[in-house]
Amino acid sequence: MSALGPLRRALHAAAGKAGLDEEARRDLMARETGKRSTKDMDAAELRRVLDSINALRPRQLGPVTAAHRKVLALWIAAWAVGGVDRRDDAALDAFVRRQVGVDALRFLSDREADRVVEALKAICGRAGFEVPRDDPGGMKGRRALVAHLRGAVAQALGRLPAGAALPTGAAALDREIKSLGQLRRRLAHRRVA
Repeated sequence: MSALGPLRRALHAAAGKAGLDEEARRDLMARETGKRSTKDMDAAELRRVLDSINALRPRQLGPVTAAHRKVLALWIAAWAVGGVDRRDDAALDAFVRRQVGVDALRFLSDREADRVVEALKAICGRAGFEVPRDDPGGMKGRRALVAHLRGAVAQALGRLPAGAALPTGAAALDREIKSLGQLRRRLAHRRVA
């Protein structure tokens, strides 16, 4: 076993705890060392990256509370059903600014996040998707959104919705939401043009 193994594991664990996905972690490593893989780093470089990760404050990393994650999930749902035009972070931050006067999602208190959540639920409702109540893990909402999007896509294509089974895991549901949202938006634009 390499003497660098424990440092590599510590770096990956710290990145996970800080909420960095693989791409963000690799970008940070490249910024600090010019290398995108821990296998290419020596002990000093690994320590420098680890120190940089540990120096990050959680609020610098994006949504960190359950309320923030709920806002982000509802923003993506609002985009998928056509309630908002853009899915990116800048558009979300602009929406947050208009709703509660706070510059970005990461600066929201839980109370402010609740106001944004209610506004996003209203947007989803106006677009025809009712967000399920009492859904602490978000799985019920994901399943409902996939079913809604499948129906919208089938309607846009002039077909009856297929009865395919829903994906079971959160990541699989999220991938299907993204692809169905993109397809629904393309079909809506094609219909308008």
